Amino acid sequence: MQYVMAAVVGAGIGFFAFCLFAPLLQWVRLPALRLSGMSESERRFRAVFAIMGEAQRQSLIDYHVQKLGCSREHAMRYAVEDRERDSNRW
Repeated sequence: MQYVMAAVVGAGIGFFAFCLFAPLLQWVRLPALRLSGMSESERRFRAVFAIMGEAQRQSLIDYHVQKLGCSREHAMRYAVEDRERDSNRW
């Protein structure tokens, strides 16, 4: 009976601590998630090509800039659209 009571009290204390610290952790994490200063097309590009390393993403953008002769923003949009077309082919 003592072990059950200790488990209930421990769970209550853990839940209380979680309620206190969860907003603090969210506040710390949110600025990194907002990625302030990035355009919507860059956020989308980074989400679609998240499994690539940063050097590979930059190389892909540079490839499309040279191929199309366009801006980085347009190259990122084109890369995302190209990826979507490729995934919808099958």
